[in-house]
This record gives sequence, C-alpha cells and structure tokens, in this order.
Amino acid sequence: MMRMIQSRQTAAVTAIAMGIVFTTSSAFAADAAAGATAAVGIGLIVVGGLIGAIAGIWFLVRAFGVGIGWGISCLLLPGAALVFLFAHWREAAKPFLMNVLGIAFCVVGFGYAGVTLDSISNSEAFQRARSASRTRMPSMPAAKAKKADQETAKRRQAIEQALSEVRIGDDLEDTIFRLGRPTARLSMGNQVGIQYPDFRIISDDGQTVTDIIYEDDDWQIQRVTRDGKPVSTPGRKTDKGSGGQGAADTIVTIANGGKAVNIPDLLVEGQVTVIDFYADWCAPCRKMSPLLEKVATEDNGVFLRKVDIVNWETAVVKQHAIRSVPNVWVFNGQGKQIGQPSSDINQITQNIAAAR
Repeated sequence: MMRMIQSRQTAAVTAIAMGIVFTTSSAFAADAAAGATAAVGIGLIVVGGLIGAIAGIWFLVRAFGVGIGWGISCLLLPGAALVFLFAHWREAAKPFLMNVLGIAFCVVGFGYAGVTLDSISNSEAFQRARSASRTRMPSMPAAKAKKADQETAKRRQAIEQALSEVRIGDDLEDTIFRLGRPTARLSMGNQVGIQYPDFRIISDDGQTVTDIIYEDDDWQIQRVTRDGKPVSTPGRKTDKGSGGQGAADTIVTIANGGKAVNIPDLLVEGQVTVIDFYADWCAPCRKMSPLLEKVATEDNGVFLRKVDIVNWETAVVKQHAIRSVPNVWVFNGQGKQIGQPSSDINQITQNIAAAR
C-alpha cells in the first residue's frame, strides 16, 4: 500500500512538472511571438534557482535524517547524492523531483531570455545604437596618441612651473622646500643631485642650484642658464629607448632612467664608437662631456654614445659593473673594446687612435 501511495505521489509530481514545462513553453511561444521582454525569462530562471536551492537543502535534511554519514557524504563527496537517491528513493524522491522542477523552470527561462535577446539584438533599433556606439568609440591608436599628448602636456606644465620657481644660484634646501619632496637625492662629495619626475636639479657645492636639467617635447636635453633660458647642445639626440640609434647620429644620449643597455646596439659598424657612462650630478662628467663631443664632431670617424646612469642603484650600473663616472669605453669598427675604461682624456684619446 505504501509503495502504491509513493508511486502515485511520484507520478503526480512528475505530471505537475511536465505540465508546468508544457504550459510555460506554450506561454513562452505565444509571448515571444507577441514580442515579450527578456524579463519573463529572467524571472523563470530566478524562480527555478530558488526551487533548486530549497530542493537541495531538503535533500540534505533527508540524508542527515537517514544517517550522519549519508549527510556528510552527500555534502562533501561527488556522486554520493546519486548513490543515496537510488539506495533511499523513498526519502529522496520528493526533494529530487522538486529539483527537477527547478531545472525545468531554468531551462525554459534560459530559452525564453535567449530568444528574446536574440530578437532584440537583431532589431533595427539595436543595430542603429550599436553602429552609433562604434562611431563614437575612438580607435586604439587614437586613444593612445591622446593619452601620450596628455602626458606630454602634464610634463610640460610641471617643467614650466619648476622653471618659474627655480633660478640658478637659489639656495638648494629652500628650492627643495618650495618644490616638495623629490623622488631621489644623490650625493657625491659636495655635489648633490635632486631628482624630480620631470627634471633634475644639480648643486656642485651642495648649497646652491648650479644646473636645472630637463628634456623638451622632442626629448632633447635642455640645461637652464643663469638667466633662466634653456640651452641645448647642438647635434645631440636623446633616445628614450635602450639602444638601436641610427649610425647617422654622431652624438646620441641614452636617457632611459638607468635601464639596461645592450652595448652591440650602441656600436656603429665600421666606425670608432666611444661610450661615455655619466651622470648629470657628476661635475667631472660635465667637464668631460664637451671634450668628448668636440672629438666626435671634429672627427668624422668617431661616434659618441652617452649613457646616463642616473644613480648607483640602476640596472645599467649593475649590468656593466660601473664603479665610477665618467667611465669612457672605446670600441673599434669590428666591435672590439680597445684598452680599459678610463676617465682620463689623454688615455681616451690614445684608445681612440689605437681603435682606427
């Protein structure tokens, strides 16, 4: 008798589930034909999810009712619920069929929402809106160019503000107070270099500003004179990358923030190449620079590559084991280093002569 009652209950629940699926599907077809919105499908999915959640909790309660072991197994072990379903159909039947009912709601809801959204996406109004949004959306290259222009304008504004507030001969500490906290402060004896994101301030005596160095929109290195006007070195080219400069450039400055550089990329094939590792805060470097530039500009067979180390903690310093600056290397046309790195202009001149 109990089995007969259980069979009738199972059949009744199954019939109800099938009836709901059939009725909802029929309503879906009629509503879709009438242009019903996706809200109906989403509502069915939500209802189906709630029914499934309640059925799952009910199933676990029945499993724990049979035994704690069954409950923990159904909760933690994959496949245990299926074993419990067949082993204890009498206890698991109702929550199982309720779960089937929830799945049916979800399936119909997904179908309902899917077809409705497809009809919306294929509509003329949707296509017009999508075309308009594509028209308004800038291409990636244009967006990157706009961002680069904004960054350039921001950097230019910071440099102009610094030039309006700082003059050669100003007190160094007072200047730092006005400009705010720098990103780095480098000291070498009495010489001090103050690094800000867009410019550098150099003091030879550690007390007054002796140089203001920055890069213009074309990445040309500019030095501010005592009257506040910028002056650049003719024939100099600044490269923001790590190498690959054209052989046509007699003097190239690599100011990439101290990143590693590949020496072969700096060499000019078939020509003598002089590589000068320097720093803006280094007074001997500033004395060496015009001497090397004079050699490069007056001798057609010599090319100068200047590498800014920035400070002693940068990658290029560690890469090439730089222990002092200026640190000048000489290479012949076959890429072989001639002599040892030197800071003596006489020794450097001899190395250049030997490299020919």
